[in-house]
Amino acid sequence: MKQNIIEGGIIGIIVVLAIIIMFFAFLHFQRSNLTISLNSPIDRPTTNNLTVDFQFTVVGDEVVNCSLWTNETGSWSKTVDNQTAISNTTINTITYTFSSDGSYLWNIQCWNSTGDYDFADSNWTVTIDTATPNLTFYQPANNSNWVIRQKINISVYADESVGECILNFNGTNKTVTSSGQYCNTTIYPIATGYYSLTMYVSDSAGNWNSTTNYINLTKIYTGWKTEKIGEVSEGTHWFRSQMIIGDADNDGENELVAGLNNGDLYIFNWNGTGLENRLIVSTGYDIISSSVAITDIEDDEKNDLFFYTGGSSTSKTYIYELNATSVVRNVSYTPSLAGNYGHGSQPCGYVSNDNITKCVVGYCGGTYYGKVLIHHSNYTSQSTFEIDDYRTKYDDSAEGSLVCDCDNDGQIEVYSWNGFDESTTEHIWKYNITTDNQVESSVDYIQLTGFDLAGRCADFCGNDYNDLFIVDTLHHVCQPPYTGNATFYLFINGSNSTENRWKIYEDDGTLGDMGFYAFSFAYGDIDDDGKIEAVFGATGHRTGFSGNASVFIIDDIDCESRTATIRKLADYKGLGKSAYVSVGDIDDDGKEEIVVGVGNNDTTNKTSFYILEQISAGDTTPPTFSNWQQNPPDL
Repeated sequence: MKQNIIEGGIIGIIVVLAIIIMFFAFLHFQRSNLTISLNSPIDRPTTNNLTVDFQFTVVGDEVVNCSLWTNETGSWSKTVDNQTAISNTTINTITYTFSSDGSYLWNIQCWNSTGDYDFADSNWTVTIDTATPNLTFYQPANNSNWVIRQKINISVYADESVGECILNFNGTNKTVTSSGQYCNTTIYPIATGYYSLTMYVSDSAGNWNSTTNYINLTKIYTGWKTEKIGEVSEGTHWFRSQMIIGDADNDGENELVAGLNNGDLYIFNWNGTGLENRLIVSTGYDIISSSVAITDIEDDEKNDLFFYTGGSSTSKTYIYELNATSVVRNVSYTPSLAGNYGHGSQPCGYVSNDNITKCVVGYCGGTYYGKVLIHHSNYTSQSTFEIDDYRTKYDDSAEGSLVCDCDNDGQIEVYSWNGFDESTTEHIWKYNITTDNQVESSVDYIQLTGFDLAGRCADFCGNDYNDLFIVDTLHHVCQPPYTGNATFYLFINGSNSTENRWKIYEDDGTLGDMGFYAFSFAYGDIDDDGKIEAVFGATGHRTGFSGNASVFIIDDIDCESRTATIRKLADYKGLGKSAYVSVGDIDDDGKEEIVVGVGNNDTTNKTSFYILEQISAGDTTPPTFSNWQQNPPDL
């Protein structure tokens, strides 16, 4: 009896479990008759509207109701029912307005008339972003002054990723490329006036905001300007002097120093509007060339003038110490081995690395041409030392010298070169000099094929290392047909290796009279951009000395990409004999200018001096010198 009761209970439990299983299987079978698909918005979009149309399709019999479910309240729950009849053949829409921005999960649940229901297979996400981006107008500054045809950089910053950028300038819209959180572009305005710059910026959700700055555009003369600042009548029509700008008379202000072809040495002081000349010495005989350096050759912490000249048969060297009104001390002597003119690009320095200033000059022409001599201030005993003889080496002259640590090894070296003979290869030699002025070692640094050379040592690449800049005049121009092309080389970091030897430019005649007097070469930060530019003066030799004296510049020097820009800055029309250049702050305005010395190609035998400078923003006054032709910088 007891056993029957137990068996009956077990059977009852099995029957109940079977009924439960069948019930849930029935429910599952009923729910699978509903298929819901989400259509729009796509999964994970961003919209800038709090009201969203949620679209879906449902397949099943007798669908009576569908609801939007979200987690807007922080928990998963039904948000709103459908407001229109549900169709199982077309797309259905439930519209809902969220209370705030945010990212929300959403899904659609549908029921049929028998109580069956189901959701779409997975939840989707929608992001609501109605906030406009906060903008900052970085450049140009508001109410800033600019000049027409000047490049203006425009940059606007947003506090989130940028979608689109549109610039409105003077009523014209321009689509601007966006990058991350920035809108950047450039404009080149061509009309004067007061203008608004409005940048419209959208974020990734399509929210737009705008910011406006104003600029004032004025008309100026772009490019470079020049005007005459001085003149001396004792000169000749063929002016040949390496001019120098510096504190020559120890008064704390810069002066211009130049020697003239009649043997006179002048110092020129700036008086606020031009140059006042002051004669230092008149040698009394005509010279072929002269050069001058400002240096402390006496090592007494005062500047001296080192002036070396070449006459018709011999040379003479002068050293002067000046004050603001007079010559304090002067010494002159005739080197025992000298030609009739000498050259030195950067001639003075600690040649022997013994903290004693000495000057090196290469002499050309005359009975003893070809010598490279060291000069120093010990005039009680031997004051010159010969370190090389190019005449013996090449049957040629010594055309120039340079004192500098151009190979960046911490030691000063001497560089010198031969030239003035088209039949002979030009050699640049590098010397290490001992304290007793002897050659410790020498290297045949490079051989070139031109006629004459000039060299300068400075950080032309802008990488805190010295570089050697060489100008090579290719042809003789003292005789017809007066060809005078030139080639410009930069030996990066002073290295003469193939990979560091950069031929910047080879003149093909398209820029005009460039060729002769390669040693009319100066450098400085002339356009105030923090980088060094190289400046060259040239003569009108292609037209038989009757053409224009011209000034050229090489700037935008980029040693990594091996790119640079060369262009003519000015022509001094009808003054074709020569144009010598120097760079420095001659007018004490805190910026470097080019000073040009020009020998007049007429019977007046005058030498004129001109200041040549870049026209600054806001300068509305045209150049005062009418015999001048400008080439504006590339835009």
